[in-house]
Amino acid sequence: MAKNIDELVNSSIKFANGTSKQGTLAEQLSKNADRVLGIVPIDNNPKINKPVRVPTTSTQTFSLTTDDIATIKIIKEKFITHREVVTKSEIIRIGIKLLSTLTDEELMEALSSVSRLSKNGW
Repeated sequence: MAKNIDELVNSSIKFANGTSKQGTLAEQLSKNADRVLGIVPIDNNPKINKPVRVPTTSTQTFSLTTDDIATIKIIKEKFITHREVVTKSEIIRIGIKLLSTLTDEELMEALSSVSRLSKNGW
């Protein structure tokens, strides 16, 4: 086995000097390491192994009452008691997801529970 290691070191040195195209010792030793350890999927089908797309974002401006802001603060504190830090944006997005699960009747009832604001916020 020592002979094999010596050969690898020598070929690595030759590659570093530009006299060999076999690759460095590190390249040779790690060439199949991920596959052997099971890190790289065996099936390299690009349709299966597509990178996950991050949703695009858009900045919007909304009017909230002081009661709405206080409610968001209370919700943030509830998350903190569960050792989760959330932003106002995440709380609003959670609300949107929950609203999307309501029936039409429940949605109309939810609408009646908030006051309509004019353009200037009141």
